[in-house]
Amino acid sequence: MKKKILSITLLGIMVLGVSVAVNAKSRNKYNRNVSSNNYIGVNKAMNIALKKVPGASNSHVKKINLDRENGRMVYEGEIYYNGQEYEFDIDAVTGDIVKWKVDEISNNPGYINNNVNNSQTITMEKAKSIALAQVPGANQSHFGKIELDHDYGRAVYEIEIFYNNSKYEFDIDASTGEIIGTQVKHYNKNY
Repeated sequence: MKKKILSITLLGIMVLGVSVAVNAKSRNKYNRNVSSNNYIGVNKAMNIALKKVPGASNSHVKKINLDRENGRMVYEGEIYYNGQEYEFDIDAVTGDIVKWKVDEISNNPGYINNNVNNSQTITMEKAKSIALAQVPGANQSHFGKIELDHDYGRAVYEIEIFYNNSKYEFDIDASTGEIIGTQVKHYNKNY
């Protein structure tokens, strides 16, 4: 009798172990266990999104950043163009558009011309190259958030770079190209 109870208990434990393993695998179906070097990069993600908005250019991209959504790494961003707000998520490995949302914003005065400051003199590409120059060894695939924001009455690019177990954050004045703020956080895991 004891052998029968022991056998049933062991069988139950094995079934439970298999179901937990299968569940863990299914929850991570998009986690391809790839390094950031296999990501398509911010530039390609931005170009994929811009192709869906005829007439829009890099200056209309309000933000784009690397994020984890539903178990997969995506580039999420916003484009403001012609009275519309376009929100998107693009798979960081395949380049597939996994989310696309369009909202009318022309009646919201808070968004009118909020994406580009008339005094802006440097492009997002120039701001990215300024930030990359501060992190030797990093490349385009290491960018996280890239956003044009308005802080303290001026246009500022907020840029994140994930490289060598560290997160580098830069605030770059969009008029002058001057780095006006930096922060570095060191982590124990790879990005």
